[in-house]
Parts: sequence; C-alpha cells; structure tokens
Amino acid sequence: MSFANTSMLQELMRLCRIGENGTMFTALTDGHQLRIGLLRGRIVHISSLTLRGLAALKTLPSRAPKSFRFQNGLAPEPHSDLPTTPAVLAFLSDGLQEASAPTAEHELPRANNLRLDSVALLILTEEFAEYIGPIAELLVKEAQKESQTAEGLLDRLSAQLESVEESATFVSRVRARLG
Repeated sequence: MSFANTSMLQELMRLCRIGENGTMFTALTDGHQLRIGLLRGRIVHISSLTLRGLAALKTLPSRAPKSFRFQNGLAPEPHSDLPTTPAVLAFLSDGLQEASAPTAEHELPRANNLRLDSVALLILTEEFAEYIGPIAELLVKEAQKESQTAEGLLDRLSAQLESVEESATFVSRVRARLG
C-alpha cells in the first residue's frame, strides 16, 4: 500500500485547494507519525522520525498512511527545501511513487528571482486563461492584491485550479516562460 489513491491524499489535496492553514497528523503503518504543515493551502512542512523537509518527503513512497486528522491553526516551521505543493502532491499520487522524488534543486528560483512586472502579469494571465477562460484577468488582479511576488501569485493561482495535474502544468508553463 502507498499514499496513492488514499483518503488521506484526497483530503490533503482538498485542504490545499481550499487554502487551509494547519497540520495534518498521519499515523503510518510502520508505527511512526508524519506531519504535513499547510500555510494558505501550500505544503510548507513535512516531518517524520528525525527527518525534515525534502529528506522526509523522499521516504514516503516506501510508507503508507493508516489514519490521519487535520488540525486547523498555525502551520509548523516551514522547510525551505521543499518543492512546490503541486510537485509534492504529484509525487505522492497515482503511480508516481516509483519515480524519483522531486528536488528543490530542480525547482526554478523562488520569489526573489521571479519578478512581478507587467510582462509576468501578462504571462500569468494568459496561462491562467487556458484553464479558466476570460475571467482569468479579473482573478489575477484579485490574487495580486494578496501577493507581492510572482512566485506568491503563481502559488495562489495554481491553488485555484481543479486538479493537481492542472496546477503542476500551469506552474511549469509559467516558470518556463518567465525563466
């Protein structure tokens, strides 16, 4: 058994999609616990045993959830080495367990290197419109009020998409164009 197609993974995806804050506590079948911290629907913390961040994430394909509960509130300390939320969810879902774990090194540079200028806004709007249509311009403007960086805006918009696959593709296409 793995994380793919479990109610725990489905609930984690739902919590990310609606932008929750808090911690998902998961009992694993190996007798240990896993903590996944969410901040505005983004996975910012993963810990199990003495492992944190990317190191903890890489152990998950060989482990399986037994039970879980989500506690609303503050997320635990963020780990800067985690890949994006869509990359983490894709890694945990449907058949990707055998694939190599995502790495922070394979991510494009984070917020400080993705400038939020008129070109970035145009690219974000064009790519977002591919998924939701002409209302994209309005939604990008609304999301921009709460995001000061291109990376923050990208995260906020990707969380509004229907599926993990759409979010991951959207993020990848925007980053390729902003590169």
